Amino acid sequence: MENCNENKCSTEKESCHSTGCDMTDAMLRLADKAWEELMLEKMKKVFEEHNGEKMNKVAQATVDSANAHWKTKMEAMGNKQNAKTKLQEAFMG
Repeated sequence: MENCNENKCSTEKESCHSTGCDMTDAMLRLADKAWEELMLEKMKKVFEEHNGEKMNKVAQATVDSANAHWKTKMEAMGNKQNAKTKLQEAFMG
């Protein structure tokens, strides 16, 4: 039986064929990823059960604050652009 780490390529024109170890390593990585994803889902459920209401309030306050921040920032950018336009018109007129 061949070594597991060995890949065989008969010629440069032919594609390489793995011995199968690459596939089993890939499957083990997928299994680890699936376990992590499942654990995250379960943790989210527990957080929702124990902290859902408070987290909803925090999320709402955060979104409200972010919206207010960006609204103010966009208004300031508009005011700055208006000031630039007026200055350009003053130089041209």
